[in-house]
Amino acid sequence: MRIISVILLLIGIKFCPTVIGQNLIPNYSFEDTVPIPPGIPYYYNLAAEWTIANQGSPDYFSPKNREIGLPGGFFSRGVPLNSFAHQYPKSGIAYMGIYSSVHAIAPLLREYLQARLKKTLIKDSTYCLQFYVSLADSCQIASSNQFAVHFSNVKINTTTSEVLNLVPQIIVSPTTYITDKVNWLEYNFQYTAKGNERFMVMGNF
Repeated sequence: MRIISVILLLIGIKFCPTVIGQNLIPNYSFEDTVPIPPGIPYYYNLAAEWTIANQGSPDYFSPKNREIGLPGGFFSRGVPLNSFAHQYPKSGIAYMGIYSSVHAIAPLLREYLQARLKKTLIKDSTYCLQFYVSLADSCQIASSNQFAVHFSNVKINTTTSEVLNLVPQIIVSPTTYITDKVNWLEYNFQYTAKGNERFMVMGNF
């Protein structure tokens, strides 16, 4: 995670059919953790069931970060105090952070979170998506029309850390700047599936 521009902190993600109500997102509040594989830099560690879609480096914030090998110091990933913010989780003990905005130093740099849904989406069925966002205290720039969600039939895996050339189906805040550094802002959407979507990617496209 580069300490430039916008970090969006996510938690409490819920994605489910509007009628049944079963949450299709695994480890939706990032409570479950996984050990860091040997030889992988610490910043690639994610909560269990979550992956990256490119070579960007989302951050996992949790009081358990020392337990899974994350170093302390300047690049602290603790909760509630860490290198980027003083923020309590919306619920539970953890949240994720991603870099999602354009910056003059690295205009193509992006970070993404990706999860495999518990079930394949059914064509023409409507699903609800709910999650919470907070701007990190360290950010000097707020964003609009930057953070979005893309549903895919296949897992996205690219070898660069640059922006993904994908068209998102949901844009979180197309006209309003996300500026709140204290509260978790709730966002709710409905998505009508084209059919066979199994992966969800969040970030800036």
